[in-house]
Amino acid sequence: MVTDQRHPLFGQQLRLLSLTCGRGPAFVAVALADGRRRLLRRAETDLERPLAPEAALPRVSARALLPLAQHIRGMLAVSRQEASHAEFPASSSPRPTSFDEPSAIPPAPMPRAAGNDAGTVGTATGMGAPARPGQGGGSC
Repeated sequence: MVTDQRHPLFGQQLRLLSLTCGRGPAFVAVALADGRRRLLRRAETDLERPLAPEAALPRVSARALLPLAQHIRGMLAVSRQEASHAEFPASSSPRPTSFDEPSAIPPAPMPRAAGNDAGTVGTATGMGAPARPGQGGGSC
């Protein structure tokens, strides 16, 4: 039996053809299911070290796999819906813009209240108090 979990034939019971071969004592000859002969490292088989019971892979039941299958189906359905919505041309509905994306239209300048100069900090009504240098000015 092939006991190396990384080997492609892991877990398969193969017929032993020879304990010795031309490549040395580290290899054994086995017969594959289709009749071909294959050399395996002795360390990859249960001849070198038997398969420990705790090293056996755990089995997965259908009861455990059904919720996973349902979850995958749901994700695929959502993916298909998103793909079908993406097929419509962009001109049919305006695409919302994000604050992170640069806008094609530059922002309009803010209107200035009459009578205010650059040295005043205003309120929403346009009334302002003179800014005090070094005092931090107005709040944001």
